[in-house]
Formats: sequence, C-alpha cells, structure tokens
Amino acid sequence: MPSIPMGMQCEVMIPMVGDSDRRPHRDATWAWWELKLFELADGFTGPQTFKSLFPVSGVYKDPQRLSVRDENRHYIICLPLDRVDSLRRLLEEEALAMFDQKVLYLNVGGHVEFVFPPNAPAVSGGYR
Repeated sequence: MPSIPMGMQCEVMIPMVGDSDRRPHRDATWAWWELKLFELADGFTGPQTFKSLFPVSGVYKDPQRLSVRDENRHYIICLPLDRVDSLRRLLEEEALAMFDQKVLYLNVGGHVEFVFPPNAPAVSGGYR
C-alpha cells in the first residue's frame, strides 16, 4: 500500500529554565504551551504531538562565544503544511516571552531554524 503524506514534522526544544532568572518554568506555563500545540493541530488526524518524558541535554554557544549547557523539553508535532507558519508565529509572538527565552530551536522537516522575537535585529553569522 502506498504511503500517504500526513504533514510536516516539526520539533521544538524549550529550555527547562528562563534565560533571565534561571528558574524552572511554572506548571501552568507548560500546560499553556501544550494546550496551544493541541489547538494548533486541531482537526488534524493521526498523532499530533509527542513530548519526551525526560529532559534533553543540549549545549550551544551564546553571542559572546561562551558554551552554555541546558536541559530542554523536546516536542514533536506533525502539522499540515498550511499550519507551520502558525507554529512559527506562536513561538515568536508568545512562547519566547512565556518561557523567558531570547531564542528557541525549531526544526521543520529537517531544516533547523532559530526563532527570535519579531523585532530583533537581522541575524548575522547565526547570532543577533
């Protein structure tokens, strides 16, 4: 039986703590995020979201070229192609502030993007 394209796989990494205070996010913030993902996938058949049960470790270099280690929640969501931009907007316009982040990791179909606030200066060399 031939396969049927279901949509685009998107992955989002959300650090477990805020950038400014390094404190863990409230349970209500995580509940808000998961509700937003559920609403975004509304009406789409098949498994919509997957959340890792354990934090995912990561390391990146900040604009000062210092290595920063963090723990993240890893979300995978399958969306129809016409809803991928809605996920980007959700990250830019709401999630960055709700999770107190300067940037968030988004992978859309194998293409990695770093999501910055909409009013951030243009990116140069991977940093803003």
